[in-house]
Amino acid sequence: MKTGKVAKAFGIDRKTVTNWTDMPQFQKFFTSEALGIDRTQRDYLEPDLLVINTIRVMRNKSMDWDEIEIALIDG
Repeated sequence: MKTGKVAKAFGIDRKTVTNWTDMPQFQKFFTSEALGIDRTQRDYLEPDLLVINTIRVMRNKSMDWDEIEIALIDG
C-alpha cells in the first residue's frame, strides 16, 4: 500500500506516515519496502500497517515515543 493510501486509511497526514517510518527508534519495526530501501516508492505491507496503527493509537493516548517503542518491542 502506498503512503497516501495508508494515510487516508488511518486518517493521518502522509508526511506523518513517513516521519514515523523514518524515526530511528521505529525503523527496526518496518519492512525494507516501507523504508523505501532499494525502491523509488515506499510500499507498506500488513506488518507495517500494524506498526503504524499501534503508533497512531498510542499517540492519541498521549503516550511518549519511548513508551511506544517499548510497547512495540514487547509485541
